[in-house]
Amino acid sequence: MFQKSYLENITLSITEKCPVNCAHCITDSKPENRHLNIVHWSELLKEWHHLTSLKTVNVTGGEPFYASSELEEISFFCQREKLQLIVISNAYWAHSRKHALAVLSKYRGISHLSLSTDTYHQVSIPINHIINAYQAAKKIGISCNIKITGETADSIRHSELYKPLLSLVHPEKEILFQTLSTVGRASTMNRAKEISVVKKVCLSSSPLVRSNGRVIPCCHEIIALKQPNTLDMGNVTTSSEKMVISNIQNKWFFYYLRLWGIQGLYEALTEESLLKNTLQALSETDVCQVCYTLCSNKELEAEIDTLFTSFRLRLKIALGMKSIFNDTHLLMKLRYPKSTNTGTVPEI
Repeated sequence: MFQKSYLENITLSITEKCPVNCAHCITDSKPENRHLNIVHWSELLKEWHHLTSLKTVNVTGGEPFYASSELEEISFFCQREKLQLIVISNAYWAHSRKHALAVLSKYRGISHLSLSTDTYHQVSIPINHIINAYQAAKKIGISCNIKITGETADSIRHSELYKPLLSLVHPEKEILFQTLSTVGRASTMNRAKEISVVKKVCLSSSPLVRSNGRVIPCCHEIIALKQPNTLDMGNVTTSSEKMVISNIQNKWFFYYLRLWGIQGLYEALTEESLLKNTLQALSETDVCQVCYTLCSNKELEAEIDTLFTSFRLRLKIALGMKSIFNDTHLLMKLRYPKSTNTGTVPEI
């Protein structure tokens, strides 16, 4: 199974600040962004851990090491509660191996370090920073991988830029590749055509909590949307964690995408509509880009919201979640609608 159990993981975007201003950044992170300090991360994790079967905490940004006190707080909590902590960084801080060791040694709760580099990052952060961070992590027992955007395994093998890296790491096990997302600052760039069948369903592994408290389904293209949309899951600064989790568990459209993806949604639409025509036009695009497009358009969102009021469709989703993920919470919502705050759908 490709997808992880969704609420066993949480992603925290602890700052919008970043020391670099990469051309392909989908979060619009940059040095001049104001660092917010309004979410009490350890309190959030404590409550989330109590309410779910939390196993893994992912920390991203911006650049997480810019928010050192928040990262230290999260690291301490994860170490104490024996949770896996994965931190994503561009290694701007690893200007020497000695300094990289000093930095990482402050955060004893980090289990895994994911380092981001590519031609965009390397305008400002040399590949040696990645090498220093990688070697420091390995020395103190932190597992590590390197994520490269907009390249392929073949292209980096023939690039002088990556030669120092390839002599150090295991290219098949420790280097990951991701497609360039043409949203945010990268909206005018060319995107490689996505052909993977796997990408036709939503592979999101966790909700993402942004530094302003807003909760969204994932850290992919939809993160570039600043306006509220149908997949918003609440805000932890204005609602309790219990209410946010309830909102997540009531996102029928999201669960449909996890089960059957965009192609399934297109086939479920029996009549011509703006939504069906849009999905047909985007049929060769991966689910993340389609999701971004649908949630960018209020008319399409209204069609989606209407579509997913159907009891028959909700029942199909609930049975799918039970069959594929052994998750019965949607069936319980249909069986006991009043006690689970899902409205007035009829009982099974």
